[in-house]
Amino acid sequence: MPTTFEHSTGGPEMLPELRPLWEDLNRHHARVAPGLAAHFAAVTFEARIALLQDRPQLWVELVRDSQGVPVAYAFSSVDVHGRGELESIYVAPAHRGRGLGRQLARRQLAWLQERGARPIRVTVAVGNEAAQPFYRSLGFETRATVLWLGQGQPKP
Repeated sequence: MPTTFEHSTGGPEMLPELRPLWEDLNRHHARVAPGLAAHFAAVTFEARIALLQDRPQLWVELVRDSQGVPVAYAFSSVDVHGRGELESIYVAPAHRGRGLGRQLARRQLAWLQERGARPIRVTVAVGNEAAQPFYRSLGFETRATVLWLGQGQPKP
């Protein structure tokens, strides 16, 4: 029997519901980039959400399965300069391969474009290069590689 999904959308008030899935994504990043595992372990959900406080526009989409269990999410923002960002997207492993990620990404990009966001960016963490073809298929292009020095708090 095919699984049916319920999509909920909203603003920052929905972010707490994403926590378990976001923490799964954070652990994934730590696994695929062992050299940054300590960094990802130190980045808490609260710290990540605090980075969004200066964003005047934020849109969240959460996907639940037929039992109401969260299985995927995406959220995007527009900053005070009109720049858009696909902030985070995640689909639980058991629900991958059904087009949920692509559907979420396209909806997020449409939301950003409707608001005139320019440019629109997405950050792919080191070790997660396997995600790059997905983003390229949506029209993203690599524009820079950012290198860090020291123990600062880069954007998770």
